[in-house]
Amino acid sequence: MLNIIKGAYLGGFLAKQFFHQLSSRPLLPSFKNVAEVKHFLPGRVRLFIPFLKGNKQAQQDLISQLGRVKHIKEIEANTVSGSLLIQYDLEQVEPTLIIVAVLKILGLEKQIEQKRTPLILEKFQQIGQAFNRAVYENTNGLLDLRTTVSLSLVYLALKKIIVNKELATPGAFTLLWWACNTLDLAEKKI
Repeated sequence: MLNIIKGAYLGGFLAKQFFHQLSSRPLLPSFKNVAEVKHFLPGRVRLFIPFLKGNKQAQQDLISQLGRVKHIKEIEANTVSGSLLIQYDLEQVEPTLIIVAVLKILGLEKQIEQKRTPLILEKFQQIGQAFNRAVYENTNGLLDLRTTVSLSLVYLALKKIIVNKELATPGAFTLLWWACNTLDLAEKKI
Protein backbone atom coordinates (compact mmCIF):
# COMPACT_ATOMS: atom_id res chain seq x y z
CA MET A 1 0.00 0.00 0.00
CA LEU A 2 2.85 2.35 0.85
CA ASN A 3 4.45 1.67 -2.56
CA ILE A 4 1.20 2.64 -4.30
CA ILE A 5 1.09 5.93 -2.41
CA LYS A 6 4.76 6.61 -3.22
CA GLY A 7 4.14 5.80 -6.89
CA ALA A 8 1.09 8.06 -7.06
CA TYR A 9 3.01 10.89 -5.39
CA LEU A 10 5.98 10.49 -7.71
CA GLY A 11 3.71 10.25 -10.76
CA GLY A 12 1.87 13.40 -9.74
CA PHE A 13 5.13 15.25 -9.16
CA LEU A 14 6.52 14.24 -12.56
CA ALA A 15 3.26 15.13 -14.33
CA LYS A 16 3.27 18.55 -12.65
CA GLN A 17 6.85 19.16 -13.81
CA PHE A 18 6.03 18.00 -17.35
CA PHE A 19 2.94 20.21 -17.68
CA HIS A 20 4.81 23.16 -16.17
CA GLN A 21 7.43 22.79 -18.90
CA LEU A 22 4.74 22.58 -21.55
CA SER A 23 2.93 25.66 -20.30
CA SER A 24 6.13 27.73 -20.21
CA ARG A 25 6.90 27.05 -23.89
CA PRO A 26 4.99 28.83 -26.63
CA LEU A 27 2.85 26.58 -28.79
CA LEU A 28 4.08 26.57 -32.35
CA PRO A 29 1.93 25.76 -35.35
CA SER A 30 2.60 22.24 -36.56
CA PHE A 31 0.97 20.75 -39.65
CA LYS A 32 0.97 16.96 -39.97
CA ASN A 33 2.74 15.78 -43.15
CA VAL A 34 3.37 19.36 -44.29
CA ALA A 35 5.59 21.10 -41.72
CA GLU A 36 5.72 19.39 -38.34
CA VAL A 37 7.54 20.89 -35.38
CA LYS A 38 9.70 18.01 -34.17
CA HIS A 39 11.75 19.85 -31.58
CA PHE A 40 11.72 23.33 -30.13
CA LEU A 41 13.96 25.18 -27.74
CA PRO A 42 14.13 28.96 -27.47
CA GLY A 43 16.44 30.01 -30.28
CA ARG A 44 16.21 26.69 -32.12
CA VAL A 45 13.45 24.90 -33.99
CA ARG A 46 13.54 21.64 -35.96
CA LEU A 47 10.87 20.94 -38.55
CA PHE A 48 10.04 17.83 -40.54
CA ILE A 49 9.00 18.81 -44.06
CA PRO A 50 8.32 15.87 -46.42
CA PHE A 51 8.45 18.30 -49.39
CA LEU A 52 12.18 18.71 -48.75
CA LYS A 53 12.94 15.03 -49.31
CA GLY A 54 15.00 14.75 -52.49
CA ASN A 55 14.26 18.39 -53.37
CA LYS A 56 17.61 20.17 -53.73
CA GLN A 57 15.96 23.24 -55.29
CA ALA A 58 13.70 23.71 -52.24
CA GLN A 59 16.72 23.30 -49.98
CA GLN A 60 18.63 25.99 -51.89
CA ASP A 61 15.62 28.34 -51.91
CA LEU A 62 15.18 27.98 -48.16
CA ILE A 63 18.82 28.53 -47.34
CA SER A 64 19.19 31.53 -49.65
CA GLN A 65 15.96 33.29 -48.65
CA LEU A 66 16.04 32.57 -44.91
CA GLY A 67 19.75 33.39 -44.91
CA ARG A 68 18.84 36.97 -45.77
CA VAL A 69 17.14 37.43 -42.41
CA LYS A 70 19.87 38.89 -40.23
CA HIS A 71 18.59 37.39 -36.98
CA ILE A 72 18.64 33.82 -38.27
CA LYS A 73 21.99 32.39 -37.23
CA GLU A 74 22.09 28.97 -38.88
CA ILE A 75 20.01 26.90 -41.31
CA GLU A 76 20.47 23.20 -41.95
CA ALA A 77 18.18 21.53 -44.50
CA ASN A 78 18.51 17.79 -45.07
CA THR A 79 17.00 16.52 -48.32
CA VAL A 80 17.42 12.89 -47.27
CA SER A 81 15.36 13.07 -44.08
CA GLY A 82 13.25 16.17 -44.82
CA SER A 83 14.59 17.83 -41.67
CA LEU A 84 15.06 21.57 -41.32
CA LEU A 85 16.95 23.03 -38.37
CA ILE A 86 16.88 26.78 -37.82
CA GLN A 87 18.79 28.59 -35.11
CA TYR A 88 17.80 32.21 -34.52
CA ASP A 89 18.14 35.13 -32.14
CA LEU A 90 15.23 34.57 -29.79
CA GLU A 91 15.19 38.23 -28.73
CA GLN A 92 14.60 39.42 -32.29
CA VAL A 93 12.59 36.71 -34.08
CA GLU A 94 9.36 34.91 -33.19
CA PRO A 95 9.55 31.19 -34.00
CA THR A 96 6.02 31.30 -35.41
CA LEU A 97 7.16 33.82 -38.02
CA ILE A 98 9.98 31.50 -39.04
CA ILE A 99 7.52 28.66 -39.63
CA VAL A 100 5.24 30.96 -41.63
CA ALA A 101 8.21 32.11 -43.71
CA VAL A 102 9.25 28.51 -44.41
CA LEU A 103 5.72 27.65 -45.54
CA LYS A 104 5.61 30.71 -47.77
CA ILE A 105 9.04 30.09 -49.34
CA LEU A 106 8.17 26.46 -50.12
CA GLY A 107 4.64 27.29 -51.30
CA LEU A 108 3.02 24.92 -48.81
CA GLU A 109 0.11 27.18 -47.79
CA LYS A 110 -2.32 25.38 -50.12
CA GLN A 111 -1.46 22.00 -48.58
CA ILE A 112 -2.35 23.33 -45.14
CA GLU A 113 -5.71 24.61 -46.37
CA GLN A 114 -6.64 21.29 -47.99
CA LYS A 115 -9.42 19.38 -46.31
CA ARG A 116 -8.02 16.31 -44.58
CA THR A 117 -9.92 13.06 -44.27
CA PRO A 118 -9.26 11.03 -41.13
CA LEU A 119 -7.73 7.63 -41.82
CA ILE A 120 -10.55 5.75 -40.08
CA LEU A 121 -13.13 7.55 -42.23
CA GLU A 122 -11.18 6.63 -45.37
CA LYS A 123 -11.21 2.97 -44.31
CA PHE A 124 -14.97 3.03 -43.62
CA GLN A 125 -15.52 4.63 -47.04
CA GLN A 126 -13.46 1.88 -48.68
CA ILE A 127 -15.50 -0.78 -46.88
CA GLY A 128 -18.72 0.95 -47.93
CA GLN A 129 -17.53 1.13 -51.54
CA ALA A 130 -16.64 -2.57 -51.46
CA PHE A 131 -20.12 -3.48 -50.15
CA ASN A 132 -21.66 -1.14 -52.73
CA ARG A 133 -19.73 -2.84 -55.54
CA ALA A 134 -20.69 -6.32 -54.25
CA VAL A 135 -24.42 -5.48 -54.12
CA TYR A 136 -24.26 -3.84 -57.55
CA GLU A 137 -22.48 -6.81 -59.16
CA ASN A 138 -24.62 -9.46 -57.43
CA THR A 139 -27.83 -7.79 -58.61
CA ASN A 140 -26.43 -7.26 -62.15
CA GLY A 141 -26.68 -3.51 -61.80
CA LEU A 142 -30.29 -3.48 -60.54
CA LEU A 143 -29.43 -2.24 -57.03
CA ASP A 144 -26.57 -0.73 -55.14
CA LEU A 145 -26.04 -0.43 -51.39
CA ARG A 146 -27.80 2.93 -51.11
CA THR A 147 -30.95 1.83 -52.94
CA THR A 148 -30.99 -1.49 -51.06
CA VAL A 149 -30.90 0.31 -47.71
CA SER A 150 -33.51 2.82 -48.87
CA LEU A 151 -35.88 0.14 -50.13
CA SER A 152 -35.42 -1.83 -46.90
CA LEU A 153 -36.36 1.24 -44.88
CA VAL A 154 -39.42 1.85 -47.08
CA TYR A 155 -40.44 -1.78 -46.58
CA LEU A 156 -40.08 -1.52 -42.80
CA ALA A 157 -42.02 1.75 -42.74
CA LEU A 158 -44.88 0.37 -44.85
CA LYS A 159 -44.99 -2.76 -42.70
CA LYS A 160 -45.36 -0.61 -39.58
CA ILE A 161 -48.06 1.48 -41.22
CA ILE A 162 -50.09 -1.26 -42.96
CA VAL A 163 -49.57 -4.47 -40.99
CA ASN A 164 -49.03 -3.12 -37.49
CA LYS A 165 -51.31 -0.09 -38.02
CA GLU A 166 -48.77 2.11 -36.25
CA LEU A 167 -49.71 5.35 -37.96
CA ALA A 168 -49.11 7.58 -34.96
CA THR A 169 -45.65 6.31 -34.09
CA PRO A 170 -42.73 8.34 -35.33
CA GLY A 171 -40.83 5.16 -36.18
CA ALA A 172 -42.53 4.66 -39.56
CA PHE A 173 -42.19 8.30 -40.53
CA THR A 174 -38.59 8.34 -39.40
CA LEU A 175 -37.90 5.29 -41.57
CA LEU A 176 -39.55 6.99 -44.55
CA TRP A 177 -37.49 10.11 -43.93
CA TRP A 178 -34.29 8.06 -43.86
CA ALA A 179 -35.33 6.28 -47.04
CA CYS A 180 -35.93 9.57 -48.84
CA ASN A 181 -32.63 11.00 -47.66
CA THR A 182 -30.63 7.96 -48.70
CA LEU A 183 -32.20 7.96 -52.14
CA ASP A 184 -30.33 11.13 -52.93
CA LEU A 185 -28.84 10.08 -56.26
CA ALA A 186 -26.15 12.76 -56.33
CA GLU A 187 -22.64 11.41 -56.76
CA LYS A 188 -23.11 7.66 -56.94
CA LYS A 189 -19.82 5.79 -56.80
CA ILE A 190 -19.75 2.25 -58.12
